[in-house]
Amino acid sequence: MKKYISLIVVAIIVAVFGLIFLLNRPSKPTSKSKSEPINESTSKPISKPKGLVAFVIDDWGYNRNNIDLVFQIQRPITISILPNLHYSKAIAETVKENGEMYDVILHLPLESDRNMAAEVDTIRCNMEEDEISSVLQKDIESIPGIIGVSSHQGSKATEDERVMEVVLNELKKKKIIFPG
Repeated sequence: MKKYISLIVVAIIVAVFGLIFLLNRPSKPTSKSKSEPINESTSKPISKPKGLVAFVIDDWGYNRNNIDLVFQIQRPITISILPNLHYSKAIAETVKENGEMYDVILHLPLESDRNMAAEVDTIRCNMEEDEISSVLQKDIESIPGIIGVSSHQGSKATEDERVMEVVLNELKKKKIIFPG
């Protein structure tokens, strides 16, 4: 009888340690996506972190310089592109072709309080509501695949409640975010 009790105790101890081992081992990725980048030093997939920090690089669209450097960073990055420039659409398409880690937002030209050189189709405080909506629509259409809008030099316009009400209402209708 003592022999059976000893075997049962050993079996329970083995089962408990086995369960502890299984519960504490690191989880393996369930599937390998082709768009998931690989960390070259560890050969492990780099997945999107669940953090609250966003890296936004703005003022894209004047040229294609350095866009390939962005993809070498291998971390989630948002590219903010000025509308209606020669390379705006091509840059947006290049970013989208390079995987899910990269997002595109419109870098919306808004009037500055420092009288800085304005972009074409800058939304100004003296515009009527329908003109603001029209310029905004044209700017949105010029950048394919945007998820949001950021302000380009727009300190004066962002302080104008009337202008921002028009802009934000239009963006809300289109389900486009405005992080600022």
